[in-house]
Amino acid sequence: MEIQIHKTKLLNSANIITLIRFIFIPVFVYLLLTESNSNITKFVFCICILTDLLDGMIARYFKLKTDFGAFFDPLTDKLLILSSFTVLTYINKIPKWLFLTVIGRDFMLISGWLILFILTRHAKVKARPAGKISIVLTMITVVFVLFNLPKIQFVFYATTVFLFISLMDYYLNGIKNLIKSTTK
Repeated sequence: MEIQIHKTKLLNSANIITLIRFIFIPVFVYLLLTESNSNITKFVFCICILTDLLDGMIARYFKLKTDFGAFFDPLTDKLLILSSFTVLTYINKIPKWLFLTVIGRDFMLISGWLILFILTRHAKVKARPAGKISIVLTMITVVFVLFNLPKIQFVFYATTVFLFISLMDYYLNGIKNLIKSTTK
C-alpha cells in the first residue's frame, strides 16, 4: 500500500508501521505513569520494539526506503527512548545519571550536527553501527527495567559505555566529513 503526493512516495507499509509506533508512544507513556508494572504496559513497549524491527526489515526487503522513513523512523525511536527514560527516571526506576547520559548524548549529537551543518551547509546523518548498538541497548535497558530482570546494573553500565562510544564515533565521523568538505 502506498500513498503518493506529487509522484513522491510518502507513506508505504514500512512508514505506516513506523507511524503506528509513533502513535503508541503516548499510550506507553500514559500506561507507564499509571500502571508501570502491568502486563499491558510491557506489551505495548514490546509492540513498539517489534514494529521498529518490522518496519526496517520491510523497508529493506521490499526496497521501500523513503526520505520520510529515513527521517521519521529514527525520530520515532528517539521519542520512544527519551520518553521512556524520562518517565522511568521520574518514577525512580532508572538512575538520574543514566537519564542525564542519554539526554546529554543526544544534545551533543544534535549540537555537533548543527555545527557541521552551519559550517558545510549540508550534513546528512547516516546511522553508524555503534549508534545502532546504543539504540538496541537503550531499548534493552527499558525491557530490563519493565520486567525487573536481574543484572540490571550491568545493563545500565553497558548502555552508558556504548552511548559514549557511539558519541565519539559520530563526532570523529563528523570531523572527517568536515575535513573532507573543506578540502574540496
